[in-house]
Amino acid sequence: MAGFDLDTQRSYTLPGGGRGESGYFDISARSRSIEVPTRLINCYSGTAVAKTNSTTHSLAATTDCAITAGAITFWRHGQYAQEDVRYYYEVKGW
Repeated sequence: MAGFDLDTQRSYTLPGGGRGESGYFDISARSRSIEVPTRLINCYSGTAVAKTNSTTHSLAATTDCAITAGAITFWRHGQYAQEDVRYYYEVKGW
């Protein structure tokens, strides 16, 4: 999958039960969304924050936590959404 490196994805156990996954993905200026592979079967929380070199950038990516065909879709938003950018993400579920 372009923009996603499975080797950088990390999975962990949450205290009290559940699982989490984190890593990063790249979105090109031409894309508004990306599907990130997951091993979760249910998701209750998901966030992504952009890595930028400027403090003036307002970039976020959101998800509705719906898992379709083993992937969670993230949509990007923000003032500079037309740039190539790397997002660091985290999802929680089980």
